[in-house]
Amino acid sequence: MMLRNLILLLFFNTALSAQTPAISDVRTMYHNSSEDGTTCKKLVDMLSVYTPASNALLTGYEGGAMMMLAKHVFNPFTKLSYFKKGRKILEAAIVADAQNAELRFIRFATQSDAPGILGYNDNLNEDKSFLLKALENMKDKELKNWIVGFMKNSKYLSEAEKQKLNAEGNAFTGR
Repeated sequence: MMLRNLILLLFFNTALSAQTPAISDVRTMYHNSSEDGTTCKKLVDMLSVYTPASNALLTGYEGGAMMMLAKHVFNPFTKLSYFKKGRKILEAAIVADAQNAELRFIRFATQSDAPGILGYNDNLNEDKSFLLKALENMKDKELKNWIVGFMKNSKYLSEAEKQKLNAEGNAFTGR
């Protein structure tokens, strides 16, 4: 009887710890990862259990966080290693779910901020066009606000595109 209870307790603890994190929590950690290396490392570790087949979005966040982790290390070889590994993970996630606007946004934001010497900027125009179109029907207000906020400050958008975002942003945020 006691052994059975112990097995049940272990099973439920494992099941609870294996729950998929809430996307809003992942987004918050991702935001904070830019400035906080500890949060960034925790996010990478937390999401490393996912694959593009099991959860492309969380895998994409892992890849983005892995590339961001490069900002928080000193050794240039380690920086490059983190960046290359994260890039590979993010690209695999996008292959698994190419129509996911959030994944495309992670790539757009990463490529926008990546140093030119890394050569990771091939998809900027493609992702920008995809995102501008996707915003028209996006239901997730948190994600929509995040994308619009980032893109309004992007050097990769024309003034006309930024004005359109301002008009759309005001319409859905109630401003």
